[in-house]
Amino acid sequence: MDPQGRQAERSHHSLSFMEKTADSLTGLAMGGFVGDAIAMPVHWYYDRSALRHDYGTVRDYTAPKSPHPGSILWRSEYTAINERGNILHDQARYWGQRGIHYHQFLRAGENTLNLQLAKVLMDSLITCGDYDADDYLTRYIDFMLTPGKHRDTYVEECHRKFFTAYARGTAPRKCAGTDIHIGGLAHVGVLSTYFRGDLDATREAVREHVSLTHRSPEVLAAADAMVRMACDLLKGLPLREAILAHGSDWFSQRKALEWSKDPDEVVIGRRVSPACYIAEAFPASLYLAWKYADDFESGVTANANVGGDNCHRGACDRRFDWRGCGRFTDASKVCRWHRRCHPPQRSDRNHRHSSMKTNLSSEQASFVVRLAWEDRTSFEEIRERTGFVESQVIDLMRRELKPSSFRCWRKRVSGRVTKHRKLLELRLKG
Repeated sequence: MDPQGRQAERSHHSLSFMEKTADSLTGLAMGGFVGDAIAMPVHWYYDRSALRHDYGTVRDYTAPKSPHPGSILWRSEYTAINERGNILHDQARYWGQRGIHYHQFLRAGENTLNLQLAKVLMDSLITCGDYDADDYLTRYIDFMLTPGKHRDTYVEECHRKFFTAYARGTAPRKCAGTDIHIGGLAHVGVLSTYFRGDLDATREAVREHVSLTHRSPEVLAAADAMVRMACDLLKGLPLREAILAHGSDWFSQRKALEWSKDPDEVVIGRRVSPACYIAEAFPASLYLAWKYADDFESGVTANANVGGDNCHRGACDRRFDWRGCGRFTDASKVCRWHRRCHPPQRSDRNHRHSSMKTNLSSEQASFVVRLAWEDRTSFEEIRERTGFVESQVIDLMRRELKPSSFRCWRKRVSGRVTKHRKLLELRLKG
């Protein structure tokens, strides 16, 4: 082959890889939102004959119907100790009643609470320019305690445990309860997308984030496996290979071949439970992702129609592949979000970030770095004294420090309420 032909072939392979990476990024960011929304009306249907009677075969976004014949919301209890624990608001009156659909007020295509909170995480990432656990906690607490922020009736156990501790005066960082449910993995895809294949950064952020609401080695191990799968996917590894490489504690080639001989309702029902507990829900999620690795639409449909905790299973197994599901949502939304998270560098000297890099003297940079390291100097005070907002301080620290020192600084400031005025005010009010 002549040099020009080889160059064209390399360009073709490079473009193909970029397209696959874009598909993977899109799937990681949005696939879980689709999986959750498709499954929402039939969430926690364990009687499949009842599911078929009420909805037929779920193939698209559908509004929930009442009553929910299998609802156990009548057995669920939550009583707020005080206003700091009032997370049910006007939905509280439905708890304790029979037949109440868990998501009765959501419209077709809307997400359940955990995926709505994933959008809160996305807003935090955009604002901070990095993962900031304290910023997310501030937004999370505000979202849950403000009436009207969402219309979901059901609030998972992890949130009830968190706000019970928070109402008792526990610091937000220490409010997580023991929770072994697959809902703890709902935000892994968003963080994996944000860090774009940086394994160390993604693992660190995911571990910190999941630990805010789930104090569980089992959930953390599954989250870490998801991160490793996601990073390999972004490097071009086929989905099935990534699952078998990093999901071996829950799933294997032997199980994949053996289980695939049975219908999905047998695999998820007899071989593994359709319920929410991570020890069985995660293998079920990996199996569906493996079986439907190249067919998003069939996978998202299969997950919904086997019932159980299909919303949170769908938020996991549908994170990994996007091709073929364009009809469910607009992929350009992911591109817009990603550009907001990672804006391209501009050469315009009047651009704030560009001028910061070119016009800042070493003495000025050192002054900002010193303030950033000081435990009792909040980001708000740094902005007042230097004009640098938190995201710019983070950018500067990333540039000025060694990678290990930067990670140490991020971990240090993320754990200190004195660096965040809002968190300090919440602590003082408690």
